Amino acid sequence: EHDKGTAIQAQRQAVWAAYDTELSVWAARAGFTRMTFPAGVTPPWHMYWMLAPSLDARTRFLAHLKAAGIHATF
Repeated sequence: EHDKGTAIQAQRQAVWAAYDTELSVWAARAGFTRMTFPAGVTPPWHMYWMLAPSLDARTRFLAHLKAAGIHATF
């Protein structure tokens, strides 16, 4: 069971890292703040979030994701 959990976490971390890499330039341009973690903290990697610069930006981003068939929440 431990090996299975470790493999799942490794896969989650890889997906999270891909999101972070692919969204980094766009997020900076759009004013979105990407996730950060304090030193020594290992996140569970099961979700990726960003902080929108405004309610309007968040609403437009969520609508864009929905149109692309991506389920996201705030």
